[in-house]
Amino acid sequence: MSNIKICVIGAGKWGINHINTLHEIGALGGVVDIDQKKIETIKNKFPLIKSFTNIINSFKESFDGFIIATPPNTHFEIAKSILTCKKPVLVEKPLSLSYSEGKKIQLLCHKLDGKLIVGHLLLFHPAIEK
Repeated sequence: MSNIKICVIGAGKWGINHINTLHEIGALGGVVDIDQKKIETIKNKFPLIKSFTNIINSFKESFDGFIIATPPNTHFEIAKSILTCKKPVLVEKPLSLSYSEGKKIQLLCHKLDGKLIVGHLLLFHPAIEK
């Protein structure tokens, strides 16, 4: 079991892969989704896991890092918020929808000595599964 606790933002099709994997290794700390139905599903499946419908509330917890698995048009703002809180973040691809947003995130990450990685398709890719 892991002492590290990660919060996943987004409990949709891709986020649930992160949620299940983190739970399997004992590193799932929390889940954020604006859809109350998805949060109820998470609460039923993982009753001991903290859940939120608001990202700001998740920042009040002492998570070791975050994973962003939300629609791409939200990645930039959410990543900025997490980096500003001085927490490590994995952003599912794409990092942003424009070069300028990507550059701003890079500069903010350097300025704050942040830790950021961008996800890439591997484990769940049909070619890998086969």
